[in-house]
Amino acid sequence: MKPNHKVYVIAEVDVTNTDAYAKEYGAKVQPLIEKLGGRFVAIGDREAISGGKVTPIEGNAPKPKTLVVIELWDSLDKVQAWRANPEFKQLHEKVGLKYASFRTFAVDGAPAN
Repeated sequence: MKPNHKVYVIAEVDVTNTDAYAKEYGAKVQPLIEKLGGRFVAIGDREAISGGKVTPIEGNAPKPKTLVVIELWDSLDKVQAWRANPEFKQLHEKVGLKYASFRTFAVDGAPAN
């Protein structure tokens, strides 16, 4: 990755229990991601329950109920370190996966001007 790039993590989340997910996972994972260097850029869902509404412009809206964009660090190595963080891993595996399924991927940002 070249200097002056950010890495963005995009997650499509299909939440099966909105209340439990918000209380037991969302309320804990958001501050943890921020503590580890991430910044939430967008959180939206089809029903606008947990954030802004996802509005299709071309094609269909994502099938999962929630779409999250997180700006993370300046390298894929740092993203992978976040995912390997023991506190995050435990919370994600024991609580997040209990109430949702995830499709998560990293995208290099465009060069800064």
